[in-house]
Amino acid sequence: MDRHFTVSVYIVHEDKVLLHLHNRAKKILPIGGHIDFVYYTTAKSFDTKPEAGESSLLKWYNKEDLKNAYDIQQNVLTMANEVLELLGEG
Repeated sequence: MDRHFTVSVYIVHEDKVLLHLHNRAKKILPIGGHIDFVYYTTAKSFDTKPEAGESSLLKWYNKEDLKNAYDIQQNVLTMANEVLELLGEG
């Protein structure tokens, strides 16, 4: 059996969380990669620079944006709202 472990990174700056459109999955997801646990972090600015091969379709979402987002999976919405409650400044 081939197992895949991934990490989801929820980056918060002030009152917004950074999510992106995943190239292959065609879904809005947190930044992440292959490993096995969830991280929480904060950013010092809104500047973003994707690495080579990563999606450049990054967007900062505040609570109102998340409330009106119908194209984001429920589990991602739940975690994004939770991290804004924990780390957001709004």
